[in-house]
Amino acid sequence: MNIKLLHEKLDNLDDQELKEMILELLNERERLLTECERDELTGTYNRRILNTINRYGTVAMCDLDNLKTINDTYGHEQGDKVLKILANKLLSCVRSNDIVCRYGGDEFVMFFVSCPTELVESRLNGVLAELNELDIHFSAGISSYSIGKTFDEALKEADEALYKSKHEGKGKVTTYKEKQMVLEKK
Repeated sequence: MNIKLLHEKLDNLDDQELKEMILELLNERERLLTECERDELTGTYNRRILNTINRYGTVAMCDLDNLKTINDTYGHEQGDKVLKILANKLLSCVRSNDIVCRYGGDEFVMFFVSCPTELVESRLNGVLAELNELDIHFSAGISSYSIGKTFDEALKEADEALYKSKHEGKGKVTTYKEKQMVLEKK
C-alpha cells in the first residue's frame, strides 16, 4: 500500500491509540529502510544501490590515499573524520539523480547519469584540488557505462583506471582508455 494513501486512511481513524501505533511502525519502517541503504559512517549509499542502476552514464571509483598511515599515526577516529570529509566533498559534486556510495573501506563508487566522462573528470579534479588544501588525497578512475557494456564491466574499467592513478603516484584522476590500458598490460 502506498504510504500517502495509508496516511489519508489514518486521518479518518477514530482510535487514537491504534493510529499512534501505526504511525510509530511507519516511522520505524522508514528508519530501517534508510539504515539498509545508507552507510552509517559517511551517510552515502552503500554498495547495494549499485544493483538499481538502470541508465547509462559515467562510473567513477575513488580511493582515499594512505588511510592506513592516517589510522596508524592519528587513530581510527581521525581516519573516520577524513572518510567523512571525502564523502561530503564527493556528495557536493553530484546532481540529485547521481549516486555516491561507499563501496568498502576507503573506496567510493560514483555514478553520474547521462554525464560525459570529461565533465566527471573535471568535477573530481575540482574536489581533488579542494582536498589537497586540507592535506587529504585520493585517487580516482573513471569509465563510461554505455550501450554494449554491462555495469560490472564499466566498474572494472574504472577500477583499472584507479589502479593506474595509484601506480602513477596517487592523487590524480585517470579516465579509462581501452587501447592505452591494453598496451600497459603487455
